[in-house]
Amino acid sequence: MAITVFVTFDFDALWIWIGTFKQMTPTALSRGEEVEIMERAETALMQVVGVRPIGYRSPAWELSPDTIALLVEHGYRYDSSLTADDFRPYRPRRSDTVEADGEVCFGPEALLWEFPVAWELDDYPYFHFSHRPFNQGLRSPRGVEAIWLAEFEYCRAHLDHGVFTLTTHPEIIGRGFRIAMLERLIGAMKEADGIKFLTMSAAAAELDKRERHQTGVPQLRDRT
Repeated sequence: MAITVFVTFDFDALWIWIGTFKQMTPTALSRGEEVEIMERAETALMQVVGVRPIGYRSPAWELSPDTIALLVEHGYRYDSSLTADDFRPYRPRRSDTVEADGEVCFGPEALLWEFPVAWELDDYPYFHFSHRPFNQGLRSPRGVEAIWLAEFEYCRAHLDHGVFTLTTHPEIIGRGFRIAMLERLIGAMKEADGIKFLTMSAAAAELDKRERHQTGVPQLRDRT
């Protein structure tokens, strides 16, 4: 069995937050409002870094009924906001519906990749202290390091071509003793066999290549 773990980071400015302009999730937005904010964020990134984003992550990992379709329409290659798997990338669905009797009707898969996220692999609940809503945070970096390393080891031991994705915030992970913990974690990962450190855009390209090899059919971008 080929064991490859993609440890993904997004240091190449190829994903955007809707919260760039409005600190709110897209669930409260109309389709037009969501498009406007998405396009304003794209323009801002182009002006600052000269790169058009091809990936997306929503504030609080919440999507509207329109988000996936809008990402496809705007040519995005991946999203990282959903939790339907732990370490396996997948094609997210769009246009799911729930009937009056509770029956769930699945929509078609979208032609972009989903890199699943998890609160267990996010620095916010471990470290961030807030009064309202109350979150104690302020955990020991050593304890969080042990949790993240255990998650990584499980991914490496049990999955074929798994993707291990950490979510970190500069204002939280950026304190010196937490950065030191992250350095130790990365050092331990680099010593493991079968590991690739990739941006999500590079990981999406790897997945596209593997899918083409398996099916023999080029994956065309769905713009509908």
